[in-house]
Amino acid sequence: MLRFCLAALILHILHGANPAQASTPQVHLRALLAHPETPVVSLSFRNTLRASVGLTIPAVLEDEHDGWGFYIPILVELHNSPGSDQGLPNENWRAFLALDATYRLWVNSPQLRRVDFGFAVQHQSDHHTGRDNGGLGQLQLNDLRFRTELLFPVGESAGFLLVSELRAFGVSCTREYQCGTFRGDFSFGGAVDVLFDLHAADSEFQGWSWYLSLHASGIVPNKLVIEERRFVMVTGARHLGPLGQWQLFATLWYGSAVGINRFETVLQGGGGFRWNY
Repeated sequence: MLRFCLAALILHILHGANPAQASTPQVHLRALLAHPETPVVSLSFRNTLRASVGLTIPAVLEDEHDGWGFYIPILVELHNSPGSDQGLPNENWRAFLALDATYRLWVNSPQLRRVDFGFAVQHQSDHHTGRDNGGLGQLQLNDLRFRTELLFPVGESAGFLLVSELRAFGVSCTREYQCGTFRGDFSFGGAVDVLFDLHAADSEFQGWSWYLSLHASGIVPNKLVIEERRFVMVTGARHLGPLGQWQLFATLWYGSAVGINRFETVLQGGGGFRWNY
């Protein structure tokens, strides 16, 4: 999976992306979200060192007016356990893959710029990869996601992005040490994301901007699927240019962790950088 993600990222940049795709504003706005499944390349510290390789492959982009878009979001995250003696993140693995279909409706009114309706089939797996705990547990989440995204302009260039999603989980297991096979149970959950950026409504924007992103999510417990509740805040500066979008950010996390340690309730702060093309 990791090799596939790295290869896909390189091929996407060298062969599969043209200037129109690289400057697609909705891809860059979505990469600012505080959602834990945001597919970006990152290096950060939040109680421990974390790194991710992520990208959104646009199979078909939405029409500039109205239309369907098809995407393949991919994310692989590695992080160490607290107090680890490892110099690089490698002890815990979280991988996410989705097939996403989105319909875009442009409104271009003073109150609302656009509306997106999305549907995705998703799979996520978490497990230990360190030398001490390797093979002890493996979690899996399989779900259908229904997503709505609204862009509200504020003034000439600023704007709010409001994203809501409902998720129906099937054959999912997050109760560690009971997930050794492909069995699991049904559950449901959801999330709300709010993003404010000084240039969110400017489709021609290039340069520096400031943003604040809030995320709240949860999963209803049912048998092999444990309860999850979390709140995440990310704020920082971003720079959008020919080489993609760079972010320097600070973050605050309260509630359920993600990955193999998602049963833990944590209060953590940290920061780092993120990049997407």
